[in-house]
Formats: sequence, structure tokens, C-alpha cells
Amino acid sequence: GSVTTTSVSVAGTTTTNATLPDCAFYTAYGSGKAGSGGLVPLLTTSGGAPRLGNPGYALELSNGLGGATAPILLAFGPGATPFKGGTILVDLSQPFYLYFLPLSGPAGVPGAGSFTIPAAVPVEPLLVGFSAYAQFFVQDTGAASFNLAFSNGLQVTYCE
Repeated sequence: GSVTTTSVSVAGTTTTNATLPDCAFYTAYGSGKAGSGGLVPLLTTSGGAPRLGNPGYALELSNGLGGATAPILLAFGPGATPFKGGTILVDLSQPFYLYFLPLSGPAGVPGAGSFTIPAAVPVEPLLVGFSAYAQFFVQDTGAASFNLAFSNGLQVTYCE
């Protein structure tokens, strides 16, 4: 953010205290699909807001099946496509990325699986206002159909 201060004489080091404008950490949408134990994988973030230069920003999945593999879809828009008993909540009509990630936790334990994806935000002014969308799919034999549990969708909008 920026601020303009008038009528101030500066003769040396000067500190101006200010509050940065609000910046939503993320927007969760959709409800996901339960896996083992009736638990729905939860996609959130950590490390503060997705502000330019934030080195600690991360995406976090929790509530998955311990030791499972969990593909994540990253896209440039939201979606609502029915798929294998759940809903794909990212737009697959434009370029998207699919990565397979191993969840932590004891193998086969419902709710014990998690994963953190470091997503440091570079100092790149072109990112301000840009949104990215994500959703996890946990391979889970306890899911009601097709052995897949779905997380909610997540929208991250980068800010100054």
C-alpha cells in the first residue's frame, strides 16, 4: 500500500506508522466429498496474507487419509464439473496443472493425512489482483465412490 503525508519536515531517518489495507487470505468455496471416517479433506492457507514478498505463504491440506497420494489441481478460474461422485471446483477449460503429492501421517488412518505446499509470493507487481484456484483429490478406498475424497476449492488473490 501507499500513503501520502504532507507538511512534514524530514531532517533524518523518519518512521511513519501505518496499517496496510485489508487483504483476504483466501476464499474457500464448494463443499468437497468425504473420504474414510466421513471426513472431508480441508484446503486452507497459512503464513499470513498473499502479499507481494511474503516468503511464508503456503497452501495446506488437512483431514486426508494418512499416507495417501493426493493430486492437486491448480488453475486460473473456478469451476463446477461433476466428476466421480464429487465436483471439480477449478476450471479445466483453460491451462491447468496437476501434481501428485504424498500425504503425511500413519498409512490408512482417516484424518491423519496432511501436506503443506510452500508458496512464497514474489515481489512482482503484475501479480496484484491476480487469482489462482486449487483443489485436492485424496486417493481413499473409504470414499463412497471411485476411491476419491475431494477437498473444497480455494481462491487465492494476490495483493500489495
